[in-house]
Amino acid sequence: MRNYKNSMLVACFMIFVLILVGCSSNTKEVDSSSEGEKSGEESKEKIVLKFATALPKTHPFSVAGEQPFMERVTELTDGQVEWDWYPAEQLGKTADALSLTKDGVTDLAYYSPNYTPSEMPIASALMGMPALFETADEGSFAYYNVSQKSPMLETDYLNNGVRPVFNMATPTYDILTNGKEVKVPGDLKGFTIRSSGGVISEALKFAGANPVQLTTPDIFGAFDKGMIDGVHLYPTVINAFGMKDLITYTTRGLNFTGGVVGFIINEEKFQSLPKNVQDAIIQAGKEVSISAGLADERVNNEFFEEWAKEGKIKIYELNEDEKSQWEKVYKEFNESWLKKQNDDFKKSYEQVIEEVESYRKSN
Repeated sequence: MRNYKNSMLVACFMIFVLILVGCSSNTKEVDSSSEGEKSGEESKEKIVLKFATALPKTHPFSVAGEQPFMERVTELTDGQVEWDWYPAEQLGKTADALSLTKDGVTDLAYYSPNYTPSEMPIASALMGMPALFETADEGSFAYYNVSQKSPMLETDYLNNGVRPVFNMATPTYDILTNGKEVKVPGDLKGFTIRSSGGVISEALKFAGANPVQLTTPDIFGAFDKGMIDGVHLYPTVINAFGMKDLITYTTRGLNFTGGVVGFIINEEKFQSLPKNVQDAIIQAGKEVSISAGLADERVNNEFFEEWAKEGKIKIYELNEDEKSQWEKVYKEFNESWLKKQNDDFKKSYEQVIEEVESYRKSN
């Protein structure tokens, strides 16, 4: 009987403990909900984000991309987010943007994946493949969407401690020189030309050129001193960096690869931000990626027209035979390049093709 009573006491005690645990659990759920509401209130406090960019404030991309992005994030957060902006490489070189962001020197940075091919094996090569897209807006639409998907998101960004929040494809590249005319691939033989690196350098080599990798701010000095014979770029950048007077000849409509630029944010910093701020950054990045691509394409065409009126730069548009020669080189290069790539790269390539086709159908 005594043992029975002891057993009953133990059982009653266990039931009492379970009731306490249940009450404690319910209390925690309520507290969690209250804490969430409290965090929502705290999220309205001012947040200052440090943003390091490569370009001067007057550069067309800065005007059409960087500044609208910052303004849109501030607008979407009702003034909650403010910016500590460092343009024109004040915090470091463009080539170091990934490490500067990963290491927390800056919260966000303007970057080009071409400068970090080892860390960004897909992004550094994909959009540099020739003839993958025709206009900056369709390229921007495609690349932004693919950068938010697996495998590129994990491989090239999250694995490096950063997240892509804006990605824009540039207008397709032409060849601009200070004298020599380039009409067909054979004209590039022995030609020393500025390249942004990665697959673009490989494509230029395939076509017969001797590419030299240079960041955009370093081009003027190399071109002015005769270290390079020409540049593989587009008029908007030439004008922005004061190189127009160095140019006497350019192709138009060559469609010989393109570039990608964008903004990355430190992933740890991103995850520490309130949900409303995270959402604002993502929304602003997506909106401005397309609008900046459209603006860059428009401005680039305006510069071509301006140069044509001035008459100081010869603008050459390819005839059908010349186009076919370039297209043959592009096709052969792309086929050979894809054979060397892994399944993740090939998957991202197919995703870009699908996104470009989707954009064309909807426009």
